[in-house]
Amino acid sequence: MALHDDQDHVSRALESISSDRDRLVQIVLVDCASADRTFDICQRAAERDIRIDALSCESPDRFIGRSRGLEVARGCYVTFLDGDCWFKRGSIDAAFDVIDAHEFDIAFTSHALDSREGNGTRRSRFVNATAVDVTGKGETAHSLAGLIDSRMLSFTCGCFYRRELYSGLGASFGDVHDEFVYNVKLLGRAESVRSIPDVVCHAHERSNTEAFDPQRFETIRARYDALVETAEELGVSELPSLQLSISRWYYRSIARCIENLCLSPHSVSSIERNARLRDMLDADSTRSAMRLLEGNAKDLGVMYGPISSGNIPACLLGTWVSHNLRFIGR
Repeated sequence: MALHDDQDHVSRALESISSDRDRLVQIVLVDCASADRTFDICQRAAERDIRIDALSCESPDRFIGRSRGLEVARGCYVTFLDGDCWFKRGSIDAAFDVIDAHEFDIAFTSHALDSREGNGTRRSRFVNATAVDVTGKGETAHSLAGLIDSRMLSFTCGCFYRRELYSGLGASFGDVHDEFVYNVKLLGRAESVRSIPDVVCHAHERSNTEAFDPQRFETIRARYDALVETAEELGVSELPSLQLSISRWYYRSIARCIENLCLSPHSVSSIERNARLRDMLDADSTRSAMRLLEGNAKDLGVMYGPISSGNIPACLLGTWVSHNLRFIGR
């Protein structure tokens, strides 16, 4: 668990791990330069429970904290939690049931996500871990499209990984700094991938319009590049179904990025906003994805036309319309 100023949440997360039947589990708590009492709570927990190791690092970056935790991890499998995450009761037992019965490199799990809109409205969504059970790089490669469509690649918290897989990757969380990219890179090296739908990780999800993220588009491009590179490494880059899945994912990501730019509170001028929009719309990755979606744009919503045509005024209008339609639909 990588923790930063999480004194109000760490006990709940610990309880979600410890309240299941007694199993041989190592719990590594890493305080990431907290200014509150988080590290004191971790130290007291370690004094009471022999399974807990309490560490600290000087950076508030949770990915660096995870790398620090991995240095002392001893188990065959590892999972991650952030301070505001916790497992549904019974999830650890469900995970161990699968671990006892099967060997795997990666196991994706279900996620219950809570967010709060700018007007205070609370919103929840559930991402179910759709059925995956593949062995061998060939099957893993052909399952990539389904994993993208299921949106399971966005999460590392609550998922389970063979610890040896990290040494084979040759990179730490501190190097990658993005859960999606890390999962994609791991998939390029995994021999066995499965899902455990009965394991449910609860987490807080920031509303897309809560705060402007100036790095959002660069993050999307890094994820797109990781998908394309991994598809090439696995020899499936020309698979039409995978190309469509990557393009649909990219389109939806760009649409949300435009919404974040246009509707979140920030001090970006209209000139800078339009310049950022133009960079997004003219990017090679955007044009490539839009070409692949030609004739396959069913159910992509009102933003497809503006993005595919590169029309900035239409993007602004489409963003406002699609956002308000979703709000009314709730």
